Amino acid sequence: MHISRLYIQNFRGFEKKEIFLNSNFTVAIGDNGMGKSSLLHALQVSLGACLQCLPLPASPLYRRQFKRQEKFVKWAAEERDYISSKDETLIRVTGSLLSDTFILIGKDEPFNIGKGRFVFQERPIEWSRVMLANGTTSHNRKYAGDLIDAIRDLVESGRGFHNKALLPVLASFGTERTVAQLRKGKKAQQNRSRMEKGYLAALSDKVDFDGVIEWLHNYDNELKYKKEFEGTREAVFEAISTAIPYLEDVGYNHHYQELEAVVNIDEQDPGKKTHSNMSDGLKAMLNLVAELAFRCVVLNGFLGRDAVKESRGIALIDGLDMHLHPKWQRHIVKDLKSAFPNIQFVVTTHSAFIVQSLASDELLNLDRLTDVLLNSLKIDDVATSVMGVESAFSDENTGKHDIAQLILGKLKTGVSEVEIQAEIDNVSDPGLRAFLELNKLAVQK
Repeated sequence: MHISRLYIQNFRGFEKKEIFLNSNFTVAIGDNGMGKSSLLHALQVSLGACLQCLPLPASPLYRRQFKRQEKFVKWAAEERDYISSKDETLIRVTGSLLSDTFILIGKDEPFNIGKGRFVFQERPIEWSRVMLANGTTSHNRKYAGDLIDAIRDLVESGRGFHNKALLPVLASFGTERTVAQLRKGKKAQQNRSRMEKGYLAALSDKVDFDGVIEWLHNYDNELKYKKEFEGTREAVFEAISTAIPYLEDVGYNHHYQELEAVVNIDEQDPGKKTHSNMSDGLKAMLNLVAELAFRCVVLNGFLGRDAVKESRGIALIDGLDMHLHPKWQRHIVKDLKSAFPNIQFVVTTHSAFIVQSLASDELLNLDRLTDVLLNSLKIDDVATSVMGVESAFSDENTGKHDIAQLILGKLKTGVSEVEIQAEIDNVSDPGLRAFLELNKLAVQK
C-alpha cells in the first residue's frame, strides 16, 4: 500500500492543505507549529480506514479515528474566542494497493516458498474519512468503497490452500516511542491471530517492542511444532544489522530476554551488549527497526527469509533524528531504505544532515517551496537556504560587523575619546561592547 496524495481539511493545524508524497521516502520539515506532526496524525487517521476493512476486533487497539479535539479551530479577534469552520473535517486519500499474491506451483505439499511464483497487481484506490456531526468517523461505501473492495479482494485471494496474499504493513512511531510500551496480558496475546498481532496498536501512540521480545523468546519452540515459519527470525536480525550498521552479530539472549549485538562505532569495539546497556540512540532505533521488521514477518511470514524485504506498507516516524549523532543522521535514510526496500516511509525531522542526504523529491518543506539538489549543498546552506535558519551573515549580524569596523577605524585615526566612548555605549550587544572597550584600552596604552 502506498499513498501518493493527501487532501486535509479542518484537521489539527491544517485548514486546507494538499500534500504529495514520494512513493519510497518523504521527509517533512518545517518550523515548530507548521504541521509536521499533524501530517503524520492525518496519515494515521487515513490508514485507520484500512484497519477497519480488515477482519480485526472492534477495539481501540485496532482503530484510529478522528478525535473531537483534532478539529481545526482559529482565533477570531472580534469574537475574542476560537471558532471552527463550517466546512467538514475530512481527509481524502489517493494511493494504490500494491499487492503480491503467491501462488504455489505443484500440489505436493501445503506450502513451499521455493515452489511458487508471485502475481503482482497495482490497484489504484481513493477513499475519504469524514468527521460526522456526532464526532464519530465515517466508514461506509460512500467514502471508502474502493478501499473496502480492494482489501476484501486481497484478503480473499490469500485464503486458498495454495495461495498467500501479502498483507500491507502499517506502523507509526511517535516521539515517545522508547517509553510508550503497550501493556498486554499474556493470555490475551496467546489468543490473538497472526493478523491481530501484526496490526496490534499499529497506528496508536503506543508501541509493541515487547511483542518482538515475546515472539523471539518463543520462536524455537513454535518452530519445532510448525507454528512458526523458518527464516523469519534471521530476517528480523538481518533488517536490524542493515538499518543499524553499528550493530553486528545481532541475536537474542534467552537468559536476559533481550536483544543483543556487538556494538561497533568508529572501529571502537566495546564487545557484545544487551539492549538495556546500549546508548539511547541505539535503543531508540533498535526498538523501531525490530518492531517494524517483526510486523513484516508476523503478517507475511510465509516468505521466510525474504519476509521483511518483500513486505509492502507504510511506516510513519516523528522525529527521525531523535537521539542520533549527526554522523548517523547522514546515512539513516539510506539504511532504512536498504533494510525495508518496499516500505513507504513518511518521517519528520529538524536535522539539516538528514535533509542534505535526500533527493529533491523526497523533501516536503512545509515552510516554503524547495526545488534544489540537496546533496549538492553544504550543510550551512541546507540550514539557511532550505530550513530557514538565520545565517551568521544575517542583516543583523552584518550591521554589528559594520558598527565594529567603524569604531575600530575611529580608534586608529585619533578621534576624541569622548566621542568614541559615546558610540561604544550605544552598542547593545554586551560581547561586542566588551571587545570594543578592550581595543580602546589597548590604543590608549
